[in-house]
Amino acid sequence: MAGGLASQAQDPPGHLEQEADRVLRGRVEVDDAYLDGTRSGKRGRGAAGKRPFVIAVETRPDPEGGLPHPVYVRFDPLPDFCQTTLARWAEQALDVDTLMVSDGLAGFLAAGAQVTYHQRVVVHPRKSSELDCFHWINTLLGNLKNSIRGTCHGFKVRKYAARYLAEAQYRFNRRFDLPSLVPRLLFACVHTPPCTEKQLKAAELWT
Repeated sequence: MAGGLASQAQDPPGHLEQEADRVLRGRVEVDDAYLDGTRSGKRGRGAAGKRPFVIAVETRPDPEGGLPHPVYVRFDPLPDFCQTTLARWAEQALDVDTLMVSDGLAGFLAAGAQVTYHQRVVVHPRKSSELDCFHWINTLLGNLKNSIRGTCHGFKVRKYAARYLAEAQYRFNRRFDLPSLVPRLLFACVHTPPCTEKQLKAAELWT
């Protein structure tokens, strides 16, 4: 998720760049999603003016046989969900020795070809929320959207989605080390070089 500012940073990077090299492995639930901010209109795939992204959750088995536990997450804004894009995403985001669990989206076939195992679960006509194999995808996606909706009452989704998603990913992946977040923030504030308004407003596109 590193954006245009990453190449200009000379000092320790912020959350946008620190999570860019996060590689998920083991069992990973993946799904396509849209971030729409406060804008109304068509929902889901094909929605105009909304930001497509992939959510991927690395899980570990429950020793007592219950649902797997979430370990790490990735929220990656993408230009689209075509096979070429998702194959490239999987190559960068997933370890080769991974069990990728996805729905029936055709693009995930190409992503699944980049890993050792691909479990494809066709959801329709059911809802993914009815399936335990997508439990953490649905839970974290709901938490993400509720958090953004409750905190940010209006922002340019196409322009700033990468930053909001990167922040959510950074915080979730460090949820077991909360005391370190404040000193990390202070360190980043001190060591991050000044940015012009143009740089701060630059569009963050997944590359």
